[in-house]
Amino acid sequence: MKIKPFLVLSLLFATPVPSARARVLDNFDDNTKTAWTDFTFLNGFGLPVEQNGQFKFNLPAAGQSIFSASTKTSETFTLQEGRRITFSVDLVGTNGPDAFALLSFIPKSVNVADLQGYSMAKSSQNFVIAKGINKYFKEETPDPPVLNENVTMVMTLTMKGGNVIINGRVLDRETGSVLYEQTVVDTPAADTFAQG
Repeated sequence: MKIKPFLVLSLLFATPVPSARARVLDNFDDNTKTAWTDFTFLNGFGLPVEQNGQFKFNLPAAGQSIFSASTKTSETFTLQEGRRITFSVDLVGTNGPDAFALLSFIPKSVNVADLQGYSMAKSSQNFVIAKGINKYFKEETPDPPVLNENVTMVMTLTMKGGNVIINGRVLDRETGSVLYEQTVVDTPAADTFAQG
């Protein structure tokens, strides 16, 4: 995945993390986008292409904060009490400090433009767990910065006692070791968000 500076990349409903019941939603091996619905603010701007085993977002410099997204539509996932859902995607790389990669779980009833749902995002400098645009549970600038290429982004959502526990991890693709991890809890009470 490659993106240009000052732009945001959003990859939604990616591959579940391997486990006894895990399955691959798309391994990008046939150079054809199957069951993906694209979104962009500007007609044709930054839409992803599947080629050579990768899903690539190539966004030209826009001079503003903007993103494009693609939602996997082949399956619906439901948050429910006692259930844990884990999604992961390999991030090959990005271009520039203001280029973000997002992994999101967004309800079908919500327009992806609003990013209302649970997301983890990372750039070369920042790490975010969010519930929507400018609704950050966590917004941090890790020191030292977390590797931003050849990593796996993993987001786990667990519903327990009416709360949603959101865990975001960044793993080294080669070793599987955890490079960075944060966990937040979304309760039914009013949300308090970080400034970012």
